[in-house]
Amino acid sequence: MRNLARLVVVISTATIAAWQSPQAKAADECMTDPEARLVVGNGDTIALRPGTSAKLAVSCRICCWVDSSVEAAVAWSLQPATSAASLDPRTGALTIAPSAPVGTKLTVAADLTGGGKKRRAEGHVLVIDPLPQPWAGLWTETSRLACASPGKAGGPDPTPADKAPLIRDFMLGEDGTFTVTWFPFERYKDYWGTYIVDRKTGAVTFTVTGGNQVPGKEADLNGTLQVEPTGGLVLSDLYLGAPSGSTPPRACGHRFGG
Repeated sequence: MRNLARLVVVISTATIAAWQSPQAKAADECMTDPEARLVVGNGDTIALRPGTSAKLAVSCRICCWVDSSVEAAVAWSLQPATSAASLDPRTGALTIAPSAPVGTKLTVAADLTGGGKKRRAEGHVLVIDPLPQPWAGLWTETSRLACASPGKAGGPDPTPADKAPLIRDFMLGEDGTFTVTWFPFERYKDYWGTYIVDRKTGAVTFTVTGGNQVPGKEADLNGTLQVEPTGGLVLSDLYLGAPSGSTPPRACGHRFGG
């Protein structure tokens, strides 16, 4: 009976030693899986105004764009070394100096150690205009603005929602990037690029830099941007295109809600 009890204890001890918590297992997989991607934040450029701070963190992205936390020792560094910002090497606390010039671009590096492996993740930081950007954020199209017919009095009338394939996700980032997606699925985007807004006139220009479904010559990416007092967003005298397989009438503007 004593021998049996001792055997049970030995087996139980071995089982406990071999068992890993889900968090520890995920950390090991992230550090050892060559297909796992380490990202700072959500992988996008981090836009910060002069005099503001942010707490940086590293996420592990394995398959299907699913992010999880990383249980590993992290040493942070800032590149290049500059007086425009400071970064705590232990906590990842990043502070932009009040005097940092708008447009300053920085790289933050995270050196991770865990599971007997060492890996590095890098992120990008952009110092942006301290003035508010009321147009920035995620928008959903509610209607399109039809093009005025020759000789027709008045401006364009809105196209009813059920007559057009509406843009479900229209993201305007504070870092000057945008994405357009008609039918969102996980992290899928139809196309993306950069944009510039003239604060005085509202003139806006979109430049496509890539995508899964890039609009053709029918698109007109120069027009006017206006944030309405009610909180809506209107893009006039431009057309962001339509998803492939659809043949809606060409529009001359878009109206969005938050």
